[in-house]
Amino acid sequence: VEPTYNLSRLGLRAAIGRNFTDFISLTFSYRDERNRLSNIQIDTSLTTNIADIRSLKMIWVRDSRDNLFDPHEGTLFEWNNEIAGGYLQGANSFFRSDIKYSWFLPILKKSVLGGAIEIAWLNAFNGMNTISLNERLYAGGPNSIRGFGYQMVSPLDELGNPIGGGLRFVWNIAEWRFPVYKFLDGGVFLDAGNVWQSPESFKISDVQFAPGVGIRINSPLGLARLDVGWDPSATVPGKAFQIWFSMGYSF
Repeated sequence: VEPTYNLSRLGLRAAIGRNFTDFISLTFSYRDERNRLSNIQIDTSLTTNIADIRSLKMIWVRDSRDNLFDPHEGTLFEWNNEIAGGYLQGANSFFRSDIKYSWFLPILKKSVLGGAIEIAWLNAFNGMNTISLNERLYAGGPNSIRGFGYQMVSPLDELGNPIGGGLRFVWNIAEWRFPVYKFLDGGVFLDAGNVWQSPESFKISDVQFAPGVGIRINSPLGLARLDVGWDPSATVPGKAFQIWFSMGYSF
């Protein structure tokens, strides 16, 4: 269940890849899905309920982190390129490119300073209204801009519902992770970003900022994370803070 629709998904994915060095890998994947959207809460002229997709994706990764789940130093660079529709058929026809970079640096005693940045671009071959809502770009949530609701950083319709966009910029400017007591760690972070209808509509003044704090519990089942993000621009009472509980780090 998403903020403005329900999604039923049936399909398959296949991938093949190769590691060129200890740090660098390249993966090619194919997905074929029969998807349907229901309970759509926006003007149906702005989207379609048929979300079938056939696509090819290339993923290039350079990963020098010292630990996959709890990194203290190193960097991660990911570049995803996906093409859907056209000769592949399917209801969605687009090209999407997503670049992510994150870094980690040990500071003080057992503390880590990290950050991440993501830029994603979606080119809808037949116009954005032909792209199903689930394939559009959104931000906000436990692994994105944590001061905003899940997928609520987006172009909105007249009723304030997110409709997704074609350009996403998410900047986890900095996050300080530090020990508190035994299995308990703390975190202080500052996130920023926004989503625009298209690259042409980008304005630097639209970038939203969201600071926050959190705690992390190192359990036998993995790291459990509780974050509280603040939206300084919120004008509706009760909407200024978002509380997120999730597993693993946000980046």
